[in-house]
Amino acid sequence: MTAPANEMHEDRGRWIPLLFIAGLALLVVVQAGFAWLAIRSDPGVATPNAYERGLAHNAVLRQAAGEAALGWRIAVEPRAGVARRGTLVVTASDAQARPLDGLTVTGLVQRPTRAGLDLRLAFHFIGAGRYQADYELPLAGLWALDLLLERDGVQVQHAVRFSVP
Repeated sequence: MTAPANEMHEDRGRWIPLLFIAGLALLVVVQAGFAWLAIRSDPGVATPNAYERGLAHNAVLRQAAGEAALGWRIAVEPRAGVARRGTLVVTASDAQARPLDGLTVTGLVQRPTRAGLDLRLAFHFIGAGRYQADYELPLAGLWALDLLLERDGVQVQHAVRFSVP
């Protein structure tokens, strides 16, 4: 004996709600996996305390205006050596192109794409407004150098990027 036509149509449609629920469950599992990966991976924070630094932006602008008024000219010459070693030479002059002697020059070398590889440099005076520091970096590629030049309570910052073969 065959089932009536009404019962056959009712049996065929029972799996549709189950398929909808299974699809939603799969979506929840995939989204939970993405959330877990996001929590466990690198947060991508490039600037710690970015909000506080943003609030202090006017002070940064005032400092930059003071540096510009000094008229100091800063040039950086990277001299590559072998095996990711080299020398950085900083030349500093005043607004009248006279060499700036007696500066304290420090630097921070950072990898723009990878944290934890920072290297602090102390430059020594080599004459005629020139200062030199040797470096040995763990990786080849692009590096950022942030310089701080100081004399008699006056500070000037300078940033440059250089490549290490």
